[in-house]
Amino acid sequence: MAIKRSPVPQLATCHVVICWPDDKLREVSLSLASYKQLECSIVSEGEGMIELERLVDRLKRNPESDLLLLLLIGPCGRERYTKMVPFLSKRIKLLSDTFVCLLDTYLSESAYKRLELADVGVNMVTSSVEQSERCVKQVLSYLLTRHQSSSTLTCPECGLARLGEDDLWNHFPLYHVINANMSGVCPICGSKEKNIAVHLHDNHGPAKRGEVVADSLSPKTEFNGFAFSIVRRSNKYLVVQEFLGQGYWFPAGRVDRHETFHQAAVREAKEEAGVDIQLTGILTIHHFPHYSERRKKPILEVCVYFVARMIDENQQLKTTPDYESAGACWVTANELCDLRLRNIDILAMTRQVDSGTPILPLKALDVMHLY
Repeated sequence: MAIKRSPVPQLATCHVVICWPDDKLREVSLSLASYKQLECSIVSEGEGMIELERLVDRLKRNPESDLLLLLLIGPCGRERYTKMVPFLSKRIKLLSDTFVCLLDTYLSESAYKRLELADVGVNMVTSSVEQSERCVKQVLSYLLTRHQSSSTLTCPECGLARLGEDDLWNHFPLYHVINANMSGVCPICGSKEKNIAVHLHDNHGPAKRGEVVADSLSPKTEFNGFAFSIVRRSNKYLVVQEFLGQGYWFPAGRVDRHETFHQAAVREAKEEAGVDIQLTGILTIHHFPHYSERRKKPILEVCVYFVARMIDENQQLKTTPDYESAGACWVTANELCDLRLRNIDILAMTRQVDSGTPILPLKALDVMHLY
């Protein structure tokens, strides 16, 4: 085992352990040569898990040591992998403040292995030299400056101490994004939070200075669903006479709370046109994201245009004016061209139905999770 740059200078509090370096990992290790305050150990290709275990135990089990580790692991192969997972699992608490990066193409691309490695404390699994270099340098940027007077914070998750506000802001997702949500007291402002990760990201560091978007503090997008029923009988379409003299439109309306799009379409046809309908398919689905100046929030409107038929074709249409509509009637697509319309989209919709545009099955909404 080769040991470089020892003993450690007083300000150096980090030891990089490089395990089984291939060409990619050697490239990463060369990029660390400029850090004069690092101690570095290499577990060579010919050495195995026993050497790695001994080294980690020696470095981390000294109660007087404040030494932090970066554990960079190269391709380990099946045999080493089966030994490495139990090794990390046993030492997961001991290595809680250690950044573990595994540079292996197969493991990086295996969804199952990524989860297994995350469960034993591996922070990053990658095949990219560029990404691993960038991440390791970001970690080192604050690990090597922990003795500055402004670095007084401690990570509530792993106990890593003497961090600055920006250091903690960067550290928490790098080390703990794979962990379960943590509640507790914010080490910066002292507030009690249900989710420390979200609170730190949105209220401190770059977010506090307005340099990044604070998701939890930005206006929530309001979701509005609307259901439309295109009911055709022979060559005529069911239309309703809208309020305020707006003209004609399909039976339609907003999806109420605890209501599906399907239920809303059937209900609106009954309220506005006075008829009972059966939905047979979906012509199209439109969405309209926009910002409401009046309500000072982003809005997402989703409109589902159902195709439907009358359950009883002899059922009388509604002609009594009320809050829902002034009444309903049957018109051809050509007649619509000469009428006052609430929205001219009705012309395109009826033309599509007349021309035999393929109709989506009703279960398409289930696939899209629009209920």
